[in-house]
Amino acid sequence: MDSFCKNINSKKVIIFFNAKANDFQHNNRICFGSSKKSFGNGDINLKIYISNLINIAIYFSVRHAIAATWINDRDQFLYPNKLYDKDDEFKSDCLAFMLFHGQNRISSKEGTNHFIPFSEKELNITKEAFESDFMYKFINGKIKDENSLFGDELAKIEFSP
Repeated sequence: MDSFCKNINSKKVIIFFNAKANDFQHNNRICFGSSKKSFGNGDINLKIYISNLINIAIYFSVRHAIAATWINDRDQFLYPNKLYDKDDEFKSDCLAFMLFHGQNRISSKEGTNHFIPFSEKELNITKEAFESDFMYKFINGKIKDENSLFGDELAKIEFSP
């Protein structure tokens, strides 16, 4: 296993995110990739860090949860109110949605896959360990918060039923 999770900090790039435009007609371009090479020219590639992972999960999920139709095809996604900030269930549901959505194009072919939410034990894999267990540790609150004075771990994520 690499040292990614052992040395995680808010400046370490976890994954790359493609954010083409803020309207429905470009939703098919909103996706994740293991490297910048995953996207076409002219696309907006954002680096995802531990500090913005949940916000990107929310953005990704809201963009893909509503289907584009001929009525809303040109509608714009605008800045939301701050009510979601205190809704931990909504945040965790967005993370789960993001991890299992088809536009999550992360694979180990292009680099290390940091988005595996399970442990080898949970999947009954005994032959070899995953290259990264970042997402498993992130979900289970096993990553230290570097912004904490006491080196506290980030909170465990509780998913809704």
